[in-house]
Amino acid sequence: MIAIQRCEEPEKLKTSGKQETKALCLAYQAGKHEFKSKDFKSSIYAHKTVKEALEKMQYYKCCFCE
Repeated sequence: MIAIQRCEEPEKLKTSGKQETKALCLAYQAGKHEFKSKDFKSSIYAHKTVKEALEKMQYYKCCFCE
């Protein structure tokens, strides 16, 4: 397994991601305990800058199996 050194958080996560995380946490606190992939906005979490940051942190390899 690759040890990951976190880089600076992409701007997309600093703005939209923080708002979406709050909304998901509120939904959980309100009783929603099952989430599906459609509940997570790909426009935020699969954004190009987020993917690029993850790839760079993982040295462009799978962090589990290399």
